[in-house]
Amino acid sequence: MASLFTLLLPAPFVAIALEAQTPEPPITFAEHVAPIIRQNCVGCHQPEGIGPFSLMTYDQVSRRARQIAEVTASGYMPPWKPARDQGPPLIGERHLTATEIAILSAWHDADTPTGDLSQISPLPENTKGWQLGPPDLIVELPTPYSLPGDGIDVYRNFAIPLPLKSPRYVRAVEFRPGTRLAIHHALLLLDDTGRARERDEAEPGSGYDGMGIGSGVPPSGHIVGWTPGQAPYEAFPGTAWTVNPGTDLVLQLHMLPTGRDEPIAPQIGLYFSAEPPSLQSFVFQLRNFDIEIPAGESAYRITEKITIPVPVKVLSLYPHAHYLGKDLKLFAMLPNGEKQWLLHIPDWDFNWQGDYRLQTPLSLPAGTVLHMDYTYDNSAANPFNPASPPVAVRGGWSSQDEMAEAMIQVIPEDPADLPQLIATQKDYDIAMAGGEARYHYFNGLYLEQQGEFAQAETAFNTALQLDPTFASTHFKLGTLAERQGDASRARNYYQAALRYQSNMISARLALARLLMQDRDFAAAGTLIRETYEANPGHLMACLFLTRFLLSTGETTAALATFAQNLSTFADSAQFQLEYGEALWRLGQIDAAKVRLIAATAAAPADLKVGAAAPLQAIQATAHYNLALISRAENQLPHSLESIEHCLALSPTHLDALLLAAELAIKTNNPAQALTRLTTLVSLPDEETFYPQDILDNLPLPTGPFLLVEAYLAAGKPTHAAQIIELAIPRLTQNGFSEEATRLRNRQTQR
Repeated sequence: MASLFTLLLPAPFVAIALEAQTPEPPITFAEHVAPIIRQNCVGCHQPEGIGPFSLMTYDQVSRRARQIAEVTASGYMPPWKPARDQGPPLIGERHLTATEIAILSAWHDADTPTGDLSQISPLPENTKGWQLGPPDLIVELPTPYSLPGDGIDVYRNFAIPLPLKSPRYVRAVEFRPGTRLAIHHALLLLDDTGRARERDEAEPGSGYDGMGIGSGVPPSGHIVGWTPGQAPYEAFPGTAWTVNPGTDLVLQLHMLPTGRDEPIAPQIGLYFSAEPPSLQSFVFQLRNFDIEIPAGESAYRITEKITIPVPVKVLSLYPHAHYLGKDLKLFAMLPNGEKQWLLHIPDWDFNWQGDYRLQTPLSLPAGTVLHMDYTYDNSAANPFNPASPPVAVRGGWSSQDEMAEAMIQVIPEDPADLPQLIATQKDYDIAMAGGEARYHYFNGLYLEQQGEFAQAETAFNTALQLDPTFASTHFKLGTLAERQGDASRARNYYQAALRYQSNMISARLALARLLMQDRDFAAAGTLIRETYEANPGHLMACLFLTRFLLSTGETTAALATFAQNLSTFADSAQFQLEYGEALWRLGQIDAAKVRLIAATAAAPADLKVGAAAPLQAIQATAHYNLALISRAENQLPHSLESIEHCLALSPTHLDALLLAAELAIKTNNPAQALTRLTTLVSLPDEETFYPQDILDNLPLPTGPFLLVEAYLAAGKPTHAAQIIELAIPRLTQNGFSEEATRLRNRQTQR
């Protein structure tokens, strides 16, 4: 009887392998294995690829023959998520046939025979690693970004000026990550406003944080991104996108700590076309952020649809979800009732997301309905679930939140039909928002989250013009007025919000805060107590009450309120933090430690009970407070441990950097102290401490010397000279005359 392997072989091998026939020919690397590896593996497994090892040569492959046989037999490799035969053929598919899998297994079992290696054609040489050949323009980050080895994933945006003197037409983009493991995925956008560059320059270090793209927009009608293993490609003929002089390329990177500090310095190669675009592509966007997945729910479903008004051709697809995504379906329902698969990923993996290009454009008639149908698994059985045990998850920008998005790139059969596609998308966006006023309101929320405050205010005002009774819009305009320092205007907006929605908790608490600032404690107290009594399960109502009680000296009532609500908000990091701080302030040190430690381990409070500050910032503050307590108890090793946890979560936490420098000096680690001080003083002057305040907190005699070195390393010699002038009399007055002389000599030498 023929073996299973024999049955999987192509017909010529089957004839040879039958028992009554001549012996089976050997499966060799040169003839059988190398073509499979080259077609499906070396895209990632090469010296500059993202694979953890290279598979370019016989020796490299044979050393891992068993591993290759096992991971291909299990389907783990090669990583290709779309289901076969449930959508049009895609560029770069990495499916192994049953025959190919059997060949890899048999080759391992046969002890990896080589065959005639001279018959293997040479691998194509990439010009300096560029798979598409030398780019017309190579751009890089103005300054490399340093990704900390510890902590959580990082979303960072970088504004890269493009040195163009005339409009250029981009036909292809190639992204070279420069690191194998640290970059999870990349997204490329354009900004001709200059605001992305302003944000980049304003924030310390290279780039600026955030999952949102702010003023960056996708190139007209295109999805431009990169994921590990993705080969570069050219735009569909005729659809090159235009980039004008003065435009910045905005590169968004999702990065994952690797256990060691990583310099991030990717390269982007742009390939230009001599001809302007003759076709205009368009991207339909189906999305739903109204996501509430209960803990333990294994089949949470989200569906969206949009009807195509004119005939189009589908060029590419980009589905997107986070860790809980399980089964992602994109399909079209044709006017005749027939279902046309576009893409099906039955086992979604956040680590292998990507955009998918059709080998041949797919024509869809007018009246076709595009469908997005996603299922999410928030159970303990989901191996990708970041929470154990599972917690309730909502829509949001963090990777710990969830998303449901699908981008479908098309070109209209008739270029004159493009305005109809644009109008259809806007109608969908307005309907999804619940009306035009809400559409502008949600746009304002997004712009605010991205730091585009002036544009956000414009969007909120537009929403208010469409619906003057829109209470949430009044509230958001109030928060922007507060940001501008106009408390009077903010109060008017909050009061207007309450006229239209008297029970709006956020507006009531914001108004109470302004009343407290005006020292109208009676009115503030009444408003806060009424809000808490009406909403006892609301986190911020509870915290506002405890803050009010503490500020007015009602400490017993404040602690009683904390104790009464502990079981309700035990999972809230912010509640645990503020409870711990109150206990510490009132001298209950051991109880304070318990609550602060709980804050470092707690999850964000469920949004149903009120929004809290970002979890990372809360936990960093809790670690900082624990460091202060340990320092007060003269437990310096414990204090150092806590401060390192704080800085891992918040690397530019000013108080933590200063305390870390102080502790490093006290524990005789001047190199570490200098590192922390250099980070602290390298920040813009308006975002860090005054030089004298830093000096006041550093131990003598070492502190002044290290602070001078830090300022010099940060390129601030004037600040260094100021520290020398301040420190010399302090050293002398405290009995460090020799050190004062050394510092004076240092000043003379300079």
